[in-house]
Amino acid sequence: MPYIPPREKTDFEKVIVDEWITGKIVAEKVFENVDQKFKDKEGNDSVRKVNQVRFELSLDGYQHNHYSSRMTLSTHEKSNLFKFLQQIYGENIAPDLAIDTAKLIGLKVKTMWGNNGEYQNLIQIRPLGTPPVIWETQEHSEEAPF
Repeated sequence: MPYIPPREKTDFEKVIVDEWITGKIVAEKVFENVDQKFKDKEGNDSVRKVNQVRFELSLDGYQHNHYSSRMTLSTHEKSNLFKFLQQIYGENIAPDLAIDTAKLIGLKVKTMWGNNGEYQNLIQIRPLGTPPVIWETQEHSEEAPF
């Protein structure tokens, strides 16, 4: 039987938790046709294909970039992406908008991180300045649709 050496542990750059850290969104990564498990109306386990997005953030004072969690590309009022956008655009943003998340690249933000066991995750994000318009409107207006 061949010998398989133990996997080396990867040490991630830790950030300060429960304090605001400034930085900016430098990239987005879209994951297409990801299998997502869910329970249907009858309570049976099912799988559906979804698209997901994750944002890469460059934080001031840190050597490596850090990432948000993967979020389903949905602006339904209960989706994680919608809650993420509410932190940037305010509580009154309308759900179910057609959006272009790539327009968030370059946005200067302040972030707060928290510990989730062995890992750290983004728990709050706020814009520094006016965020760009990412939704598509019929009138091509620059006003927020809320």
